[in-house]
Amino acid sequence: MTAAGGGGSRPPLPDVPLPDVPLTLRRELARKALHVTSAVVPVAYAAGAPRAVLLPLLVALVVVAAAVELARWRSARARERFLRATGLLLRAHEHQRLSGATWLLASFALAVALYPRSVAVAAMWGVAVGDASAAVVGRLAARRRARRTDAARRAATMPHISDVAPAPAVTPAELAVVRAGKTFAGSAACFVATLAGGLAVARLAAGESVVAALAGALAERPARPFDDNVRIVAAIGVAVLLYRLIISAATP
Repeated sequence: MTAAGGGGSRPPLPDVPLPDVPLTLRRELARKALHVTSAVVPVAYAAGAPRAVLLPLLVALVVVAAAVELARWRSARARERFLRATGLLLRAHEHQRLSGATWLLASFALAVALYPRSVAVAAMWGVAVGDASAAVVGRLAARRRARRTDAARRAATMPHISDVAPAPAVTPAELAVVRAGKTFAGSAACFVATLAGGLAVARLAAGESVVAALAGALAERPARPFDDNVRIVAAIGVAVLLYRLIISAATP
């Protein structure tokens, strides 16, 4: 199986009807509330949870999640049960590919396996809280923008109001951003949340926290490649380690 945007041919999924329900703001909030609860992992790691215990636990959870994904891929009955339990919280592409929860667990395992403790904590916090903040704030901002645009268009078409300027045309790129909930407000929310976690939870230096927050916000914004959970963990970890390398090389 591949992530969103991945190539390659795929066998047809079991013939189970998909729920024709849009991911509303209320469902997005429920989805991200579950996302935020995963912040217990970086908090516990920052508090001193042993790596020798946490890493095998995360790997075991990834194996279980992969087994569930394989079951719903191969079995119509398993897929139907999975959709009944989680279908209303899934994004459209997750009906055909790995769920965000599986990617989240995998990104946590990679962070703990590859990074020093403080960097791993910052990276996991960026995924758990920074990404959730971006999604909720971005969705609110996108909905507000869409309502303003719709109101302006309706006002511009009223024949008895002559002093209303025509509503500006919405470009395909802008429309895609509104639909995805990707806004600069969401990116700013991701930056602030990740910065706070870098300082208060991971105990990074101020410069490292800023670098982590900037990397997380930039990695969260694109729709592809790969899942955003993996992008954020990779971006934060690599950025902070490179920053440390540069500072170390520049220090006499």
